[in-house]
Amino acid sequence: MLTIGNTQKFYHASIIEIPANSHIRKYSCSGFWIKTFRYVQNLLSDLDKCGDKAQVDILVSNGINNLDSFSKSEKIDYHSPIAEVFSFFMREVIAEQVRSEYFPLRPNRQKSIFVVDDIEAVMNFNRIYHEGKAIIYECIPLKPNTVFKADMNLINHSRVDEVNPSIFKQNMFTYWEAKDPIKIQEILCPCPVVVLDRVI
Repeated sequence: MLTIGNTQKFYHASIIEIPANSHIRKYSCSGFWIKTFRYVQNLLSDLDKCGDKAQVDILVSNGINNLDSFSKSEKIDYHSPIAEVFSFFMREVIAEQVRSEYFPLRPNRQKSIFVVDDIEAVMNFNRIYHEGKAIIYECIPLKPNTVFKADMNLINHSRVDEVNPSIFKQNMFTYWEAKDPIKIQEILCPCPVVVLDRVI
């Protein structure tokens, strides 16, 4: 564990090159991200009203079709199959819904970056999720008392047909409670975060 004074250093894997001593203010602040997040948020507004899995499946299917139409009208190219894009944003929307309603003191995922406190862990993350192509940086949070350690295994993004949003919502209570054991560590650092130096 590396520290500067009383401030712990963390490791962040980024596919975007970041100048040393700059501040990360969160990639999800980009226009298309916010537009898509809010659109999927609206599509899922009736999730809690679904009485059974069949209704949930219809909601998801309609959501995928609507998001496809939305992306075309907004001229957004996600560079991924639309079902996977919907699954990604669906998880983020549900995670934020549970956080804001039940765990408001936890950091907002949309306003944080994801780091780990171990170099081996970030190397494994880079290998699994970025095919080893990301750049590894050391960084420190400007508000170290607000970092939050959780289990990425509970929110791990994958194919949409492997996700039942109702079950996923229950998993988010476990995610925000952050009880041990944590299978795959992820630490939320609220932005801005200071990039210190490139490690790899």
